[in-house]
Amino acid sequence: NLGEYTEKTLEILQSKMNIITELGLEVFSFQHSLFQDYFVTQSLLGNSLVDSLVKRIVTFTTKSRFRKSVLLTLGWISWKWSFKDYNQFCNLLINPDKSSTIPLGILFFFEGFKDLRRLPMKSVIFNALNHLLNCSINIIVDKYFLWNFLKLPENLIQEWMKLHLKDELNLRKFCQCLLKSIQLKIVQFPNKLKSILPKIYQQL
Repeated sequence: NLGEYTEKTLEILQSKMNIITELGLEVFSFQHSLFQDYFVTQSLLGNSLVDSLVKRIVTFTTKSRFRKSVLLTLGWISWKWSFKDYNQFCNLLINPDKSSTIPLGILFFFEGFKDLRRLPMKSVIFNALNHLLNCSINIIVDKYFLWNFLKLPENLIQEWMKLHLKDELNLRKFCQCLLKSIQLKIVQFPNKLKSILPKIYQQL
C-alpha cells in the first residue's frame, strides 16, 4: 500500500542514498541545500505571472536563507525563458520600487550577473546602471555602482559611457563615484579598472 511504499522510499533516501535525514518523528530534511534551493526555485517559477514573480523574488532577496535559491531562479530564467519574456522580467526587476528607497531589484540583478546564461537587451542593462547611478542614497551609489559597472564586458562599458555620459549631471555623478570608490578601495575588479581607466579618461 501507499504507506509501506512511502516508508521504503524514505528508507532508501535516508540510509542508502544519504539524501535526506530525519530531524524528528516523521520530520525529514534534505542533507544538502542544493535540493532545497532547487525546490524553492521551482516553487517560485510555478505558474507565476511575471510581475508577481518579480515581487516574490525581490521579497526573497532580503532573506539570506533563500539567497542561493533566488540566484538560481534568475539563472534559470535567463536560460529557459523566451528572450521576450526574459527581457520583460528584467525590465520589471530593475524598475525602481516607489515604496522602497533601496533598489533591491537592481542590486539583485547585478549580484546574479555572472550566473546569467545570456544577457538581456543592452537597454535593460543600461537602464539598470542609470537607475543605480541616480539612486537617492549616496552610500549605495558609492558602494555598488562602480562595483557592478565593472562586471560588464568592456564593449558595453564603452557604449554606455558614449550614450549616457553626454549629460552633465550623469558625468559629474560618474566622476564623483569613480573617485570615491577608488579612495575607499571598494573596487572589486582592480585589474580590470586599471586596464580600462585610459579608455574611461578618453571617453571623458
